[in-house]
Amino acid sequence: MASRLSLDLRRTSCLVRIFRDFNSAAVVNPLCQEVNTQSSSKGKWDLMSAVCLERKPVITKELNEIEKKVQSLMWEVELENSLKSDHEVRCIADTIRAQKLKNNTLNVDMIDDALQQTGQDFLDM
Repeated sequence: MASRLSLDLRRTSCLVRIFRDFNSAAVVNPLCQEVNTQSSSKGKWDLMSAVCLERKPVITKELNEIEKKVQSLMWEVELENSLKSDHEVRCIADTIRAQKLKNNTLNVDMIDDALQQTGQDFLDM
């Protein structure tokens, strides 16, 4: 047991010498393996680090005909189910009314509506 302890101490002292040669500001106790730094010999260090993560783009093969049809159908369903604001609905109605007025297919009842303020007039105010 004593020989093993002395062998361990010799190994530790060898490591302490290597450590002291590497960093002269550190004092190491080989029995309890504690490291004490002397602040008087060297100034305080500010350690900083940074990490940069980069996500590689996912490259996929081109869509086949069925996938393209499904994708366009899904986009159409999403557009139909999306809610429009009152102003958007008003602008769409104004556009339809202007097309009918241009084609002379406007009813008498709709003429009164055509004289009202349009969505574009509301934006210009």
